[in-house]
Amino acid sequence: MLPRYQFNGGVTRLNQLSDSLTNGFNGRVTTSSKLAVRELVVWWSMPWREFVCEVCGKQFKRCREAGRYCSSRCYYEAMKHGPDCPHWKAGRHTKQDGYVELWVAPKTTMPEHRSIVEKALGHPLPPGAVPHHWDENKSNNTPSNLVICQDHAYHMLLHARKRRLDDTGSLSLKRCSICREVKALSEFNRNKGNTFDGLASSCRQCQSAEGLRYYYEARAKGKSWALRHK
Repeated sequence: MLPRYQFNGGVTRLNQLSDSLTNGFNGRVTTSSKLAVRELVVWWSMPWREFVCEVCGKQFKRCREAGRYCSSRCYYEAMKHGPDCPHWKAGRHTKQDGYVELWVAPKTTMPEHRSIVEKALGHPLPPGAVPHHWDENKSNNTPSNLVICQDHAYHMLLHARKRRLDDTGSLSLKRCSICREVKALSEFNRNKGNTFDGLASSCRQCQSAEGLRYYYEARAKGKSWALRHK
């Protein structure tokens, strides 16, 4: 595979350099050694670029695509934790899932929204309690945007009601999971173990049609329970 960099002299010059370095092995040149020499030639043929150290601000050169630190001292300086780190941001860090964490001790973090709620209450949250973001913005940790839920189930209930309000505009309406039409709650059968409202996810009309389709498919496959009923 040819390198994606552009060298002085092109690929022919690169092959000549690798051949000249492998000619001194007295016939003991193997494929692996040729590949290793070729990688070495590719490495030293790469153009040198200038970078600025992220720690001390010194300009330095590297023959690679990216360089962040000018020396090992600056590298280990950047790897420090806590206020001694040059990238210190007051102990506030945003995770990939959107939540904000606070640095409270070496190698110890705490969610910012939980810290704000406990400071407002004056004591730690009881076991099982979960803070909820009212506008569903995980990084908006203002006290007016946080609601304390008694447990995880109530927290999921608030999210489910918010999704239904955004979808139908009312909690007395629901969208069928099969026909995708918005209907009144009276059009759905009861099913306490399925959704938060104790109703089935599909309407009665779709459940009847789905049941008939499943029944005729079972008869076509020769299921005994379907053949007993005509």
